[in-house]
Amino acid sequence: DDASTDPPEATPPAAERPLALGVMSSVRLPIAHQAPFKERVYVPVGLTFAGALSRRARAGAIIEFAPAIGDGCRSCKPLYLRVAAELELRGDALPATPWASAGIGIQRLMASRDGGDYLEDASTWAPEAHLQAGFDFGKRATFGPFLYAAADAYENYATYVGQEYLAIHGWLGAGVRGTLGL
Repeated sequence: DDASTDPPEATPPAAERPLALGVMSSVRLPIAHQAPFKERVYVPVGLTFAGALSRRARAGAIIEFAPAIGDGCRSCKPLYLRVAAELELRGDALPATPWASAGIGIQRLMASRDGGDYLEDASTWAPEAHLQAGFDFGKRATFGPFLYAAADAYENYATYVGQEYLAIHGWLGAGVRGTLGL
């Protein structure tokens, strides 16, 4: 009979958890930013929410907030806020599952500088695109390292000539994230 010659079917892999919540943090360095955002290190804390599109793909959202750390401008108090949507692709390896994601969003760079007789507002909104890649250890609850790179565009204020121009800026970083599959 033909049924005895067919190879046995492989056991289907465990289904991806339909939802994942996460927390992430990284150390980020601004690349080609102007004062008061340059010469700072940012350590954002982010919350993530993602839904499974398939066993290896997720779509989700990130919200991050970070005060700046550094001595670049003592009278400045820069803050960073980012909201983004992203698509994540995951591998199948264990114990370290590789993943990579790409996303787009908007960020708010907020700062004011007290010049004694004046208060300069250097806050700006900026569209951003980012790439992240890392490894997750674990199955339902995961934890692991990641690398981060992003580009954004916002108006530089050339106060010495009174002109504004759009410029591309970037971020490089490394951090850790944890997720919980629901």
